[in-house]
Amino acid sequence: MNEPLHIWLIDDDHINNFLTKELINLYCPENIFVEVHYAEAGIQMLQDLIDMKKQVPEIILLDLNMPVNDGWYFIDKFEKLDDSFTQKINLYVYTSSLYFEDINRANSYHSVKKLFSKPLTQENITEIFSRH
Repeated sequence: MNEPLHIWLIDDDHINNFLTKELINLYCPENIFVEVHYAEAGIQMLQDLIDMKKQVPEIILLDLNMPVNDGWYFIDKFEKLDDSFTQKINLYVYTSSLYFEDINRANSYHSVKKLFSKPLTQENITEIFSRH
């Protein structure tokens, strides 16, 4: 990998974000991480990048269960953003929810590449980075 990847962690759990960054860096070092703790803030940040025609993240790891607006809110808004930018983003849901309904719902969105359960494993990371 020549260039570091821009990875956004949209999750309100600071400890999980720390562990996720450490684990990813074990297998794929030198990435650029941005932590976003609220879905609405993540959408606004993406919209700002799109409006300014700046680089969007290559990977977003999105939690479903967050206060105020959840991951579903983020996905619904994400799918309404400019396709010429969002098609460059690999959006993964990673969650502690293992409800069958959540898995089916995540799979129903064209923008969601895959749902992973927390914590990420080496196999999950390998699968995510195999796309780059």
